[in-house]
Amino acid sequence: MRHIQQLNAVIFTLILTASMNAAAEIKLDAKLEPFRAFIGTWQAPMNWGKDKGTVLDVAHWQVALNGKALKTVHSVNDGDYGGESFIFWDKKTKSYKSFYFTTADFYTEATIKLEGENKFSVLEKVASSGDGLSSGITEVKSVSEIKDGKLLVSTSYLKSGQWTKPEMRSYIASEREVKFKH
Repeated sequence: MRHIQQLNAVIFTLILTASMNAAAEIKLDAKLEPFRAFIGTWQAPMNWGKDKGTVLDVAHWQVALNGKALKTVHSVNDGDYGGESFIFWDKKTKSYKSFYFTTADFYTEATIKLEGENKFSVLEKVASSGDGLSSGITEVKSVSEIKDGKLLVSTSYLKSGQWTKPEMRSYIASEREVKFKH
C-alpha cells in the first residue's frame, strides 16, 4: 500500500511539473507575463451558506486571444454557479482590466493592480443584466497571491454600503474540470 501511495505522489509531481513546463512555453504578451504563474487549474473548498455547506470552487486559467488576454473559467459545486472572465492590458488607461460574466445574471468590470511578484489586487464594479442583484453587492475587492505553491485569495464585498469581513480561500493545483450545468 505504501508503494502505491509513493507512486501516486511521484505521478502527481510529474503531472504538475509537466503542466508548469507547458505553461512556461505558452506565448503571452509581455504585459501579461506577471500573471503566468496563475495559468493552470486550481481548486478550493468554500463555505456556501447553511443550505449547501462546504462546496468546491474549481478555476482554470488559460492564455486567450493569441496571448493578448488571459481567460479564467470557474464553477462552484459542479456548476451550481460559475463565471468566465478576460484579463487584458488596456493601452488607453495603461492599466489591467477585466470583465467577469456569471451564470447569476450579473457581470463585473474591474481594474487590476500588480502588488508584487505573483500577487495582484482587483476592484470590481458589479452590474446586473437582469432585475438587479438581490444580495445588494455593488463592489468586490480581492487580493490573489501564489505562495508556497498555493493560490491564496482574500475577497470582500461592498454590501448595502458596508465592506464585509474578508473571506479567505486557499487553492491547490488540480486536475479537476470546470463544469457548467446545462
